[in-house]
Amino acid sequence: MRRGLTVAALVLLHAGVRAEVALLDVVLNDSPRGNFNFVFDKGEYFVARSELAKLGIKTVGPESTVDGQVVLPLTGLEGVEAVIDESALEVRLTADTARLGTQEISLASVSPYGLTPAETSFIGNFRVATDTVKPGSPLFYSENSFRHQAWLMQANLYSEDNTWRSSLLRFSRDFPSQMQRLSIGDVPNDGYAGRAMRGVWFGRAFEMKPYFQRVPGLAFTAEAAVPAMADVYVDGIRVRSVAVKPGPLSMSDLNVGAGLHATEVVLRDRAGNVLSRFTDQRYLPSEGLAEGVSDYAVSAGETSGGVGAGPSWGYNLRYARGLSPALTLGGFAQGTAGGAHYTGGQVTAVLGQFGSLSAQLTQASGVAHGQGLVAAFVRQSKHGSVQFQAERYSRGFYGEAVTDPGVRGAARYSATYQATAAAGVVFALTGAKVERMDGKGSQSLSFSVSKRWGALNVTLRGTTGHGPDVSPGVAVSLSYDLGLNQSSGAYVSASRGQVVSGADYSSVGSRQRGLGYRLATQRVGDQQDVRASGQYLHERFSTSFSADASERTGQAGVSVASTVAWTRGDGLRITRPIDGAFAVVDAKLPGVKVMMDNQYMGRTGDDGRLLVPYLTSWAQHGLTLDEQNIPLDYAVESLQRNVSLPDKAGVLLDFKVHLAQALSGRLVSADGVALGSHRVSLASPSDTLRLVTSKDGTFYTDEGPPGLYEGGLVVDGRPCQVSVRIPERKTAFLEIGDVPCTSP
Repeated sequence: MRRGLTVAALVLLHAGVRAEVALLDVVLNDSPRGNFNFVFDKGEYFVARSELAKLGIKTVGPESTVDGQVVLPLTGLEGVEAVIDESALEVRLTADTARLGTQEISLASVSPYGLTPAETSFIGNFRVATDTVKPGSPLFYSENSFRHQAWLMQANLYSEDNTWRSSLLRFSRDFPSQMQRLSIGDVPNDGYAGRAMRGVWFGRAFEMKPYFQRVPGLAFTAEAAVPAMADVYVDGIRVRSVAVKPGPLSMSDLNVGAGLHATEVVLRDRAGNVLSRFTDQRYLPSEGLAEGVSDYAVSAGETSGGVGAGPSWGYNLRYARGLSPALTLGGFAQGTAGGAHYTGGQVTAVLGQFGSLSAQLTQASGVAHGQGLVAAFVRQSKHGSVQFQAERYSRGFYGEAVTDPGVRGAARYSATYQATAAAGVVFALTGAKVERMDGKGSQSLSFSVSKRWGALNVTLRGTTGHGPDVSPGVAVSLSYDLGLNQSSGAYVSASRGQVVSGADYSSVGSRQRGLGYRLATQRVGDQQDVRASGQYLHERFSTSFSADASERTGQAGVSVASTVAWTRGDGLRITRPIDGAFAVVDAKLPGVKVMMDNQYMGRTGDDGRLLVPYLTSWAQHGLTLDEQNIPLDYAVESLQRNVSLPDKAGVLLDFKVHLAQALSGRLVSADGVALGSHRVSLASPSDTLRLVTSKDGTFYTDEGPPGLYEGGLVVDGRPCQVSVRIPERKTAFLEIGDVPCTSP
């Protein structure tokens, strides 16, 4: 049985000599490639250039023309040897791939489509909560956002004890093409965790381009003996598929993102046979930047809360740049008026398969003084991982940076080793040491072993050591996947003479509508606790509840959340909370099933519209109408619309569904003379209507939803204007009569 591809052959006749034509199997570099018609005579073998190109061979050398077809002698091709075996009906081609040139292929991820223009929209998330722990008035939360194109205003309010307070007031301007954002009001405080800042913030916002290659990309080298397809998988998901030619292959700029990822490149021939396979598993630090990429931010304003004596003016500056795929350098400065000032630098080195190394040195001045050093090394592969982190501070520096310098330590060291055995056992070992200024340091050693048997997973954990922050003990936990979004588990642990045991059962509800809940029980010593929590999702709201009962006390709480959403072209709608963005699908018909990224979202209502509240900000989504729900007498411009929206944005997606109706008329001049053999394009605010007239001026079309269409035409050197109004259609055929082309 022949393997490989069968292609249509060209029968060639060699001019001027006696030549024979035969259908022979082609074997390229020992891989069957199908069959071609060859012309051969006296040891010379000829094949058309187009046929040879199908094999992926770079054609060089002398050529000739036979019956108008360009032919090439195989023995004259650089890097290719050909041997014909008439008895086996086979031509064996051997291509020296090293002489075919290296293919440079960039796998840098690009956005499938651009950012959808954001309409004017409003999102108001509201939540009311109550519990039995703190009796009194309920708690009200309100998160409001108003977006107009690239401008965004956010105002978050909450009410406690019948008093309204503001927790966030911010105005932002996005610059998506540069991935930049300007914010005024309550802005992020990059320098001091736990301290709020009210002022100005400007910097990079990489989330505006989710497919942008921010971290260094991976690179692969291979060699393809025959034309092939390179399928690229990241964590088991195929992300790219690229056609390659025979010869050396260099694939670069594979964007896998920060963190640990398993990457696999599989080369297959055109018949689907695996030719070679390359695997790579490595860790990329989030601090590492691709070559030429910069990350920066600057902020200034009044800081309050957290660590500190009270409100104070502060500033934050940071900048980092990728100098090469392996090296990123950065620096920062931060401080407060009359307080401490910190400056420092950071270096991140990506060592390929060897891991990554990062170090940060900080110098304190002002009220505080001294130095701080943080270093980390991460080595991860398919066999296991090793992590080491060290922090050390001088007394003055560290004493100023923490709340209680007499208790917190001046140095920390930790190391973690994790490996996966062939039997599927995952083993992890962590050692840590803390040096404290009060002399009460601690050392600890922890381990974890887990093994899965089908739906059952068993984990054993243990900790030993000494110190005030260490609790030696051992714990065993089991979890079992019951299927249908249900699972159960149990655990038991013993530490310092105290035994803790428990069990739980959980059921995950539908994303569209349904109930999800978790039931758990725990026993600590002689005290038994029972907990229950869950969430119910409805199209217009979500409800969360929790209850905790023990032998001595009990408490319960419930919260209800909903959202009021509005976008230009649509009215106010009530839906469940919106975290990112939303789209209103307009199908013009009720009961049409709507899918997003192949997941069911719901059906359009009586007004023919459906609000989809699950859009992830800045990411790309495909919204699709089910064709089976659209009657045959209706036309739709496209069943799928691709959308990518900024955060807190909404858009009305009109799929332009309309009653299919034939439209006919006659194009005439201002004095009634038929205008034959003309083409005219008319436009409405949202559509285009193209008309082609016959010799007597008549036209026929079945495109164009209702609306006013206008356009221009030049007749005998003079311009004129054409206007066609298509009314709401109630019949299958509409005759609109004469359409005049009048002087502008």
